[in-house]
Amino acid sequence: MKGKPFTVEEIEHVKANYANNSSAKIAKEIGRTTRSIYSLANKFKLKKSEAFLNSEASGRLKSGSTIGLATAFKKGSVPPNKGKKMEDFMTPEQAAKFRANMFKKGQAPHNSYPDWEETIHTDSATGRQYIKVKVPGIKKLVFKHYFLYNQKFGNLPEGFIVTFKDGNSLNCVIENLEPISMHSNMIRNSINRFPEELKSVIRLLSKLNKKTQQHEKQD
Repeated sequence: MKGKPFTVEEIEHVKANYANNSSAKIAKEIGRTTRSIYSLANKFKLKKSEAFLNSEASGRLKSGSTIGLATAFKKGSVPPNKGKKMEDFMTPEQAAKFRANMFKKGQAPHNSYPDWEETIHTDSATGRQYIKVKVPGIKKLVFKHYFLYNQKFGNLPEGFIVTFKDGNSLNCVIENLEPISMHSNMIRNSINRFPEELKSVIRLLSKLNKKTQQHEKQD
């Protein structure tokens, strides 16, 4: 915790009173900030009691409470400025200042990427990295390997993905890209946990099955 350390007496006071008193009240009693009380409570895993949480002192709204209903925006109510120009409810100076800070139509955000700029994207689930690129006319970044493949061969059939022949997901050259069905990709990924000798046997069996199926179709 930053700032002046709590004394033993202060810590004991917080522990004894945290469950049934507001943090703001405890903070005022020992001359601390409410935020520091929350930090200390988190450190010692202190919790508010159910009785306190259900009391008005907690500040929580109970089910059926009418607090705030008098000033709440009613369903179906029409905003007072609907259909009006800014000058109708603002001074000319306020309207000019507001317009100066408005986002203009067609204006790109300050953090947008220029066309053809590339960036590295890390998949949160697998940790694998891919290249994304800003394609002209498309607002969002797209995966470079999909863009290159679709430009060369057209859109992928349904149920297919683009993979990397050498296993390097950052090697985005057309010669390194190949389409593969999701089912085949699942099988490929599942055998990676086996020893290399067994992987080779599984691949050979897969090729043999494909050739057998091809011969059967020809017959």
